[in-house]
Amino acid sequence: PVNYKESFKWYKKAADQGHPSAMFMVGRSYESGIGVIQDQSEAENWYLKAAELGNVNALLSLGNLYSSRGTQEYEKKGFEFYLDAAEQGNAEAQSKVSGHYFKKALLDPTNENQDFRDSLKWGLLAAEQGYAKAQMTLGMLYAYGFGDIRQDLKESERWLLAAANQGDSSAQSLLGSLYVDRSLGMQNLEKAFYWHSKAAEQGESESQLSMSKFYRYGVVVEQDAITAHMWANIAASNGEDMAERDSISKMLSSDQLREAQRLASEWVKSHKGG
Repeated sequence: PVNYKESFKWYKKAADQGHPSAMFMVGRSYESGIGVIQDQSEAENWYLKAAELGNVNALLSLGNLYSSRGTQEYEKKGFEFYLDAAEQGNAEAQSKVSGHYFKKALLDPTNENQDFRDSLKWGLLAAEQGYAKAQMTLGMLYAYGFGDIRQDLKESERWLLAAANQGDSSAQSLLGSLYVDRSLGMQNLEKAFYWHSKAAEQGESESQLSMSKFYRYGVVVEQDAITAHMWANIAASNGEDMAERDSISKMLSSDQLREAQRLASEWVKSHKGG
């Protein structure tokens, strides 16, 4: 077994000798409380030392640390650290910068065209490195043509598939929705079912509701009101409208309703913490 206290001792020794990667590990140890008593102030101190010496992971960790503090001032500082790491080629930081500009454009449309373009620029850099969250952002930008970005469903599908195949549940859910939408000219209900089922299993409530409809109306799968109720019930427990569940309830006998509720309960128990 790993002796974390012993590991920390050696990291600290190397950090005291000026090694940036060791400084980062000391900061991470303090932040997580592994091998040493948790101390956020010490974590910040060591991350700053490592960042000053150019450690990209420390810049990213500082971005996370400051952004989690919830004030505009700290969020601004966090963004600066993300941007610094992004400029050094860190994919996660590039994705964070992309997300920052995307959120900014949605909240304040004053400069939305430029903000969406900046989101696209940084998202592409991260996506090309295989970073799934950035691929998901690109998929959204191209799917809906935010700002003056031209809608491009082929590019959207390409990036969403890249993210979905890495297990990104948001991308799986959005893909499912795009494949359902007849107006987009890419309807494929088999693919829609496949990706919604993947996303539903990972807890995406919109996909859970979609699964209910597939089973309720017998689209792609055999009609099954009990399974439809199960998914509608799970979706409702995750914040979706209860109308679908309540409507299906009227189609079931009391025994069928009990069975649907049992299946939903079992699903929730088996997916807790998953």
